Amino acid sequence: MKTTFSAGKWVTEISDDFINPQTALSADGRIGNWFFDEVSAGTASYISVAGRAGVVRLAIATAAASVTNWLGCMGVQITERTLNPVFECEMLGSTDTDHRIIAGFHQIATNTTISADTNQSANEIFFRKQAGRTYYECVTRSASGSENIVELPTVSAGVYHVLKIEVRDLIGTVFFYVDTVLVATVTPAVPTSGTRLTMAVGHGVTSTVARQIDIDYLALKS
Repeated sequence: MKTTFSAGKWVTEISDDFINPQTALSADGRIGNWFFDEVSAGTASYISVAGRAGVVRLAIATAAASVTNWLGCMGVQITERTLNPVFECEMLGSTDTDHRIIAGFHQIATNTTISADTNQSANEIFFRKQAGRTYYECVTRSASGSENIVELPTVSAGVYHVLKIEVRDLIGTVFFYVDTVLVATVTPAVPTSGTRLTMAVGHGVTSTVARQIDIDYLALKS
């Protein structure tokens, strides 16, 4: 809501872009403007961390193979390439080799487990940490074709990083940034202009060890 004073009267403007409809979701709860979805077992909580205003921790409470937590649009496809969407989050994962992490755009539905290391969605534009690896990679995929992967072996998942994705429709290109540094410019396997996409950060385990990710902020411009 925005209220201004003009020509001797108050003028109030109320607006909503009508995205993220709660009625379209099967999520487990709301965290700020986003939705939390735990598949089988998990928690989302606000925690206090020194040097940060606040952090949301997604934790797998009862670990088992393929248990997954998500924070985002929960499968609602709210954007596409024509809208030149921008994804950004600051998060801390782990370098544990039983831990999978995804952050960005895709078509993964709510209540879906991260049960594989590759080809997780028919259309993909995201950062990913595969199980068995300790670092992030940049991933694009279009119409269930082959993934295009740019590995970032120096970008450890074990520290906070600002992960940013800019999609530019006119040139069919995706720009991946880590901590404001451009790390990949990708044109192969970018989803086509009208392909609808959702957005979320998610993680899962391949073992029975509990894992967590901490998210300092999560943002979408579309």
